[in-house]
Amino acid sequence: GINAEYGDKALILMTRLATSAGWNDVLSSVQISPPDCDVNLYEDKVGANGDCGNDAFGVGYFGSFVLVAFLVMINMYIAVILDNFSEAQQQEDLGIDVDDINIFYEKWMMFDPKATQFLNVSRLRDLVQELKPPLGNDKVTEDDILTLDIPLYPTDRAHCIDVLQALISKTLGPNKNMDEFEMIKELMAESFRAAFPTLVVEVIETTTKQRLREIRAAIVLQKALRRFKNYKKQMPPYSALIPLL
Repeated sequence: GINAEYGDKALILMTRLATSAGWNDVLSSVQISPPDCDVNLYEDKVGANGDCGNDAFGVGYFGSFVLVAFLVMINMYIAVILDNFSEAQQQEDLGIDVDDINIFYEKWMMFDPKATQFLNVSRLRDLVQELKPPLGNDKVTEDDILTLDIPLYPTDRAHCIDVLQALISKTLGPNKNMDEFEMIKELMAESFRAAFPTLVVEVIETTTKQRLREIRAAIVLQKALRRFKNYKKQMPPYSALIPLL
């Protein structure tokens, strides 16, 4: 039998029923009738029915309670499933999920075993070649790395967060949805805290795109200087020009 005379026991019982655990046994106890019970057991209490149950009340009350509880629980399960499905669908639409970010940090730690959080820009190409798509590219070139516009710190070092943001930004393309990008940045932050408990802060010196401009400008100057030197070599000496004056 059951005893729901006290509020705390009744609450525990209803919590149990909400999980559908043994609700039919409880209903059977409420439906008990003579000769399995004594209607005169509590004669001193007004309206008492002894230790017998009430079949109609039991069926109506527990049937409706379990039904409502089932509906609530099922809706909660459906809501959780749909929420997880929606999040998974968003990540699939983006082409980047938390696994891609975690793999990036795993590969980064292979190149940065001392966990300095920095790599020299010359090693970024090898890192990107080690990664799988969508962040990785085994055919990436040095110019491709420099066009990512990654902030550079003294001695041409790049921070892992900046590199990851640049790779994600390139993957999403120029017309990326900022809300989606912010969601990915949150995933990045969570994964970063797991990989590196503390953030190393330094002053940015330049960017890879700026460095690429400097390299291209230097190449242009070198070509112009070579052309000028070749032009001077082809010019006749000044003394040879005097008779012509």
